Amino acid sequence: MDIKKDMNDARTKDVARQKAFDHLSRAIQANCRFPSNVFSGTWSDFFFFDVDWIFDAQFVEKIIALSEVEGGQCACIVDLDVPLGSERSSFFIDKEITGLIYQSFLNGPSVGDGWLHGVDRFGCISDIGEWCIYCEKGNEIAVIGIRGNSSVEKYKLVLTKFKSLPIEEAIAQPLSYGFSDRALSPEWRNELLKQYAGGNRRGQNGVMS
Repeated sequence: MDIKKDMNDARTKDVARQKAFDHLSRAIQANCRFPSNVFSGTWSDFFFFDVDWIFDAQFVEKIIALSEVEGGQCACIVDLDVPLGSERSSFFIDKEITGLIYQSFLNGPSVGDGWLHGVDRFGCISDIGEWCIYCEKGNEIAVIGIRGNSSVEKYKLVLTKFKSLPIEEAIAQPLSYGFSDRALSPEWRNELLKQYAGGNRRGQNGVMS
């Protein structure tokens, strides 16, 4: 056993996890919700998808794929509606995490106690921070933003795994119940389109976070 290597690996993992936390705190506005633009900083593209993809064991594979594209080591997913640092407020995903481990966490330690059973808001980002996922489980809508200085082209293959679409197409289909006329009022839908339609959209502070 190489104790020195193991210690270095542990420190590296801790640093990467802290970076992911820091990126998330700057990427999403704490008290902002849909239909507003929840992102802070400059984001070039937004792709919407069914929120159920996040609460599925296969989400691990998708996040690992996103991280590999940008050269990241890990990603964190955080429940934005509970105090950070509280029990079960966050979960880290890296190559050592399997879908079964994530599914067990989603289920929770007892019936009705896991993320699967709540309707909170969630954010997910890596230690690199080129992309960020935000979702409102109660509204059944999720979005992934790509940073303004990043090429969306390199993420296209991974984005297909989420079956993600620009907001115009997600509403037109509709992509899932959360994007349908039954779920969205005309006013809410129009504001969502205003905030996220087209490329080169900016978050609320208009600068890179």
